[in-house]
Amino acid sequence: MAAVTMRLHFSAGVYVLPPRNPFGVARAMGTLTIFTGSRFMLGVGAGWTKGGFDIYGIEFYNQGKR
Repeated sequence: MAAVTMRLHFSAGVYVLPPRNPFGVARAMGTLTIFTGSRFMLGVGAGWTKGGFDIYGIEFYNQGKR
């Protein structure tokens, strides 16, 4: 859609960042920004369900520190 229009803006809503590598996310989102002509916006959050962290094998209770 980004390739055929200049009026649409794109957003990922709220992306739960602590279970993921922030550098990998930054690189992927930077690529999206280039592809969309700076029309991509990313919202990040700390997460709120323990199950989402269990899937990645990451401690839920230290999400703020990450």
